[in-house]
Amino acid sequence: KTLVTVEGDYLNANTTPHSSAVNLNTSQGVNALRILPYDQMLGMSSDNNNTVMRSVMASINHQLSDHLRIRAAYATSLYKVDNLATSTSLIRNNPNFDTFTRSMSRSGRYDKNTTFQFDLIGEELYTGRIKHTAQIGFDYRIADAKTTSYVAQLKSEDGKTDLQRSVIDTININASIINHLSDVLYNDHLGRPQLGQSVSFTAKDPVSAVYNSFGILAQDVIEFNKYLKASLGIRYSEIYVEDLESTTAKRRSAWNPSFGVIVSPMEQLNVFG
Repeated sequence: KTLVTVEGDYLNANTTPHSSAVNLNTSQGVNALRILPYDQMLGMSSDNNNTVMRSVMASINHQLSDHLRIRAAYATSLYKVDNLATSTSLIRNNPNFDTFTRSMSRSGRYDKNTTFQFDLIGEELYTGRIKHTAQIGFDYRIADAKTTSYVAQLKSEDGKTDLQRSVIDTININASIINHLSDVLYNDHLGRPQLGQSVSFTAKDPVSAVYNSFGILAQDVIEFNKYLKASLGIRYSEIYVEDLESTTAKRRSAWNPSFGVIVSPMEQLNVFG
């Protein structure tokens, strides 16, 4: 008898980062959190957090005999985030704590994980009157995570003039708030008023974290009678971490034994220790 299961899920979500919660005090140790009005946003209309998550898992269970079966599973997942948000900074020499500067930032994250597991399971095995449920198997995992930060560059709305600054504008939270870059007023390097800004982002080198792990496990649940069971197991684990900057790697390993006793004084009640 063979049972094959394949399942997966996919999510592509766009949400607006919330930058309107500000503390109306220069000290973050003072609780002066602003009560948010329902009709005001301190960020820009272009603010967006795009999250993509995708996972697929396939497993197979094959009965070799009345007491032996094999189980194999493969799983892979992907997690990506692209976050574009407006941040606010309180102007220090402001006695009313109501004036803030605004700037824009962008960051990204990419995580990919793959796992393979294989087990040989023995059930209803006996040594005399003692029943065993035994398992031996191994698992292997690959993890790859990257984070990327960006350098923001403010420009005129047509993108031709570099404004050579990171602050979009200065706002008073008690006044009307502009939420479109194209409507932001500013003075150019000659002091002339101009309307409309744009922003471009240049990615920095991503910071990567890559590792592989491998493990072998053997365990046995020993049932002496309906009231008493014991669990014995041992696992060998090894992790291999790549250092992408120095082209070297670190390898670590460990043995992890386990032992437990399960007491069942009555039906549907188990005490483990």
